[in-house]
Amino acid sequence: MALKDLSTNDAADVLVQISPLIGNITSDEKLMERIGKASDTEGLTEVGRYAKSLSRVFSCIPVLLVDHRSDVFGIVAALKRKEIEEVAGQPIVQTINDLKEIVEDEDLRSFFSAFAS
Repeated sequence: MALKDLSTNDAADVLVQISPLIGNITSDEKLMERIGKASDTEGLTEVGRYAKSLSRVFSCIPVLLVDHRSDVFGIVAALKRKEIEEVAGQPIVQTINDLKEIVEDEDLRSFFSAFAS
């Protein structure tokens, strides 16, 4: 469920739930170093740039799923209106789709970006 699909009251509840979880993730220096690491893509083809981006994303997965599993599951649960145990037990493809939808939620990104300055 996208942020825009929630009532103001439900969105407020969700934001209260996920804000500290996102804070836990974004305050992890090891993870932020991997995400923010500049990559030299000069001279690379489009496929080469894509591969370089994938490499950076894949380097973050162990940190997210080892150090921040409960945070990730909590974010998915809150935004998808599920229990954490339900997220943990659902098929991985569903969790990946949920995460993709969350990451692509322009309203959610805009909300948190407003505080990043």
